[in-house]
Amino acid sequence: MTSIDAAFTERGTGPYSLALEVKVVAVKPAEVYRKDGEEKRVMNFAMSDGITTAKGICYDAAKFCKLQVICTENFSLTICVVT
Repeated sequence: MTSIDAAFTERGTGPYSLALEVKVVAVKPAEVYRKDGEEKRVMNFAMSDGITTAKGICYDAAKFCKLQVICTENFSLTICVVT
């Protein structure tokens, strides 16, 4: 799996194409916004790979339920970006 730092060095435009193994450390409640007159939702979260912490943004409301902070020592969540 790719670290957050390695993903940031390969950053271009659009979604990341690399899978990251991270722990979700904080989740903000979903927010509603409008784009082109259509109501949409977004959820911000913080993730850590044990070395680096970064902000994540999820635009897919169907995946909001997967973004949960689980308080266990060995929990990790793999976020895969499908383009």
